[in-house]
Amino acid sequence: GLGDVYKRQDVDRRDGMKFYLEGDAWVMMRPSGTEPLVRIYAEAATTDEVNELLDAAEAVVTSL
Repeated sequence: GLGDVYKRQDVDRRDGMKFYLEGDAWVMMRPSGTEPLVRIYAEAATTDEVNELLDAAEAVVTSL
């Protein structure tokens, strides 16, 4: 899960759920306003770390 990738620092619930993580990384999951899907955005220091965050967030969303 997300906790396995980075330690969570904070959560912003204003426009979906945005998790601020250690090392200035973050991942956001938010429902689309026009389609029946959840969009996932992520930022981290490397492409591999971004892909890890995206995979972890996708696992969370698909398990709901």
